[in-house]
Amino acid sequence: QVQKSSDFTDMLKKSPFFSNMSSDFVQDLSLVALDRICMPGEAIVHQGDVGSSMFIMVNGSADVYTSESSSAIHEKRRLSTNKQLVKDMAKVGHLAAGAVAGELAMLGITQARSATIQASSMCILWEVSQTGAMEILDRFPHERALFETVIVQNLDRTVPGRLLQLPLFQAFDRKFRMLATLYCERRAFFPEQNIIQEGEVGDKLWVINLGAACIKRGGFTVKLLSPGNHFGCDHMLGISRAYMASLLAVTVCHVLSLSRASYLIGLRQYPAKKAHQELVKMQTAESIQLREAAERAEVRNKFWQRYQEAEAVDKQASEAELVRRMTRSWRTYTKVVREKRRLQKQQQQELDERLAVWRNRNEGMRRKVNRSKRMKDLIKLNLTERGPLRYMDDSDDEELVNVPQVLPLLLKEHKQLVSTLQAWPSPRPSPHYDIKLWGMIGEELSDSGRESTLLPMLVTSPKSNMKGKGSRQSPGERDTSNHEQDQVTSTSWSAKPERFRM
Repeated sequence: QVQKSSDFTDMLKKSPFFSNMSSDFVQDLSLVALDRICMPGEAIVHQGDVGSSMFIMVNGSADVYTSESSSAIHEKRRLSTNKQLVKDMAKVGHLAAGAVAGELAMLGITQARSATIQASSMCILWEVSQTGAMEILDRFPHERALFETVIVQNLDRTVPGRLLQLPLFQAFDRKFRMLATLYCERRAFFPEQNIIQEGEVGDKLWVINLGAACIKRGGFTVKLLSPGNHFGCDHMLGISRAYMASLLAVTVCHVLSLSRASYLIGLRQYPAKKAHQELVKMQTAESIQLREAAERAEVRNKFWQRYQEAEAVDKQASEAELVRRMTRSWRTYTKVVREKRRLQKQQQQELDERLAVWRNRNEGMRRKVNRSKRMKDLIKLNLTERGPLRYMDDSDDEELVNVPQVLPLLLKEHKQLVSTLQAWPSPRPSPHYDIKLWGMIGEELSDSGRESTLLPMLVTSPKSNMKGKGSRQSPGERDTSNHEQDQVTSTSWSAKPERFRM
């Protein structure tokens, strides 16, 4: 065993990979690591082998070789030694003290080794398994974020191929998909880490590029997502706001997220109205189906969980306790049913009352409209047809008076009225109808030399003034003077010119 001293830990922290990690993390990592020693020319790993561990070079050096065909390498490994094997491979790297190899296999990103590593000198290595590393990463969030960065950097080259081949965007232009590749966000998540929380408000589409995740509703699994599956497209399209379920990483996941703002930018630059409408229609239906499936799974799992709990309790309960429990459940159920029926009856009564009010209001408005329409028709009939006026029958608001049936009666009454008016005696013409009043008044006012008999109020005499001031006439005297004044007025009127008379 290699002594894992503090001096070596400090030396390891000086390497590029561990320079930003804490001493406690490196120390804990050294405790779960297995020591390996490889002699010069010995292969540490072979390309194409399945593995899930990471190697840290403690001392020594090694070379990295790759080949285009993994199947040819497996065939040569049976027939040749390690030295003969690497002759046909290309050298692509070199590992020195502090270097790390196989971190993607340890994180679960890749299952097969992507290169062959051969020791060029005696090497002392730490081999860290996936299980031990994950337990340590759960306790160190900062170091876990650094490993997430490593995952994102190594898998960035796979992003364009994933989005270009995504069935969701196949109807869109290739330039739109390339723009989505540039705008999408790359994220990495470790097992049991929440990608999305149920009820969280968001507007992003999440695409699983590598790894596995699951959709959970109420703590129960609804659906498993593999590479190429997506979740939250309805949020990117603006159909929904709050996520109806949680998205949880099952293994180490590399996830791509595309926001609504980035999607709209792509649509503005490369319009695809028909493809967008089809996508909205399809995702609306899929979101409804997924929501219904999530609700069914949640209810089914809750029933199963309650059944398991009840079964565990029933095994320990006595017969009397079971009877009491059954009676209590029946009483609670009947109470709920009665309350539900009462509420339904009350709601039905309120609905009937509202419908009755609506019917009465609608009937009143209908009668009002019909009466207005009939009135317009009757007015039009009176304006366009000759004869006496037609009237509405107020005793019946629903129907118009049948004008064609009463027309002969109305014409007969009209003839009788005309004959009656013709036989009616005419009044005697008055001589005062043709008086030119304004001309006569002007002439009277212009003749100032004599007293006006037509307008006695416009001319005042001294005698009348004296009478008004000095003495009061008796009733007999007033009657005599009035009679005399009437005679004078009639004489003056008969003496007027012919133009003031008829």
